[in-house]
Amino acid sequence: MRNNDPLITGAIVMALLSGCTQTNEIDQANGQFDYTQVEKLTPLVQDTKTGRIPTTRNYLISNQPVYGNVGENLDIRPPVQTLNLIPYSRSYTRNNKVFVQVTTSAQLEDAWRSIKRGIQFENQTQAEDEASNRLNLRVNNDRLIETDWVNLNQSIDNHILVRYRVEKQDTSLQKGLLISIIAWKNADDQPVVPTDVMKTRYVNTVSNNVMSFYSGEKTRETQRKAQARLRAIPMQMGVDTSALPIIIARIPFNMLWARLPSILPLLGMQIDDRTQSQGLISIVYNEPDDESWDRLGISRWALDGYDYQIHLGDLQNRTSISLTDKEGKPVAKEIQESFMAGLQAAVKYNNEHPVLKK
Repeated sequence: MRNNDPLITGAIVMALLSGCTQTNEIDQANGQFDYTQVEKLTPLVQDTKTGRIPTTRNYLISNQPVYGNVGENLDIRPPVQTLNLIPYSRSYTRNNKVFVQVTTSAQLEDAWRSIKRGIQFENQTQAEDEASNRLNLRVNNDRLIETDWVNLNQSIDNHILVRYRVEKQDTSLQKGLLISIIAWKNADDQPVVPTDVMKTRYVNTVSNNVMSFYSGEKTRETQRKAQARLRAIPMQMGVDTSALPIIIARIPFNMLWARLPSILPLLGMQIDDRTQSQGLISIVYNEPDDESWDRLGISRWALDGYDYQIHLGDLQNRTSISLTDKEGKPVAKEIQESFMAGLQAAVKYNNEHPVLKK
């Protein structure tokens, strides 16, 4: 399954990167470790003369060596999974390195620029921190980035610092980013010899941190575009399949639906009820006073009643708007045109007076 929503992916990353705090408390099983102190078991030997097996409580099920940590040294946290935050990318963890494969050179260059900006931003924001936590950018021929000692504290062990490297690889055989950890130490500046489990956990965590630079930038870019689309809503008159006049707004249905509650009251239209699945908004109209019309800079229109309905139609990247009376009968074309002018004026006024937004 492909997830192209940067907001969702950004949320996932932050949950992953912030979910492993206070390592000394959550990476250890909450219980007794008496099982690590049991006496060594002895083999169960069959009597060669009688063929009987002696009755004993001490017997050996398997005489094989046990690898890995046990007891309080066992890390019970689930493994860190690499997240593919670049669209259509794939990631591989091999030999304690993560390779993030992308599809095109253009996509690789875009990701590389975002990641480099992200590391530079981290360097600026951490400039007041202690030197061991500072992130210093070193670039070699614009194809390699190495960091200084980094404390990943909120996403992994607080007392471990690492230096990592990001390499850009753009060949005819593969295009992507190779991420690896090049040095380890503890908070006392003593070298750390990581276990295989540590190597895998750390390099995957670093990979997710690096990819979050790209994801975060794309999320902010999407938000900026969405805000720009909300601030300016081009509209024009059109007709529906029955040749009735409607307003065509060049904005997606969901965006316009979210914006209307702050726009309609400026036109004297109070929302009485609304059903998004039907694109239906029931309103009660109270004609604004002269000052309100002058504030919007438009001429007043003549509506005969108090109860009206606004019908919105989803046209993918556009939305149709129709104003009808309470029985569903469209208002006159001149009223629709006045309503469109009112919506445009209300959008402009709302942008200039955001305190009125809901």
